[in-house]
Amino acid sequence: MKTDVFDEYRARQILSDHGSRDSFPVSFDATKLDGGWLFTWADSVRPAPVDLRGIVVSDDGQVARVEDGTSSQDTLDRLAKCAV
Repeated sequence: MKTDVFDEYRARQILSDHGSRDSFPVSFDATKLDGGWLFTWADSVRPAPVDLRGIVVSDDGQVARVEDGTSSQDTLDRLAKCAV
């Protein structure tokens, strides 16, 4: 499996290419994790939407929502297994 580690800008671009609102820097923080990037609500003016969950972009460019009951790292690990 080829892994391309990229910066926050590229991760946001991948989200934007998927039509995700999570790519907006004003509303979503990015955190680098082992295996990818996590995007979470950061807007201090407006409350987070009730149904909002984090979203991850793996180092190989896969995008997935963090599902209820799982961690962002679990989600990245699952994506890595799918890519093998």
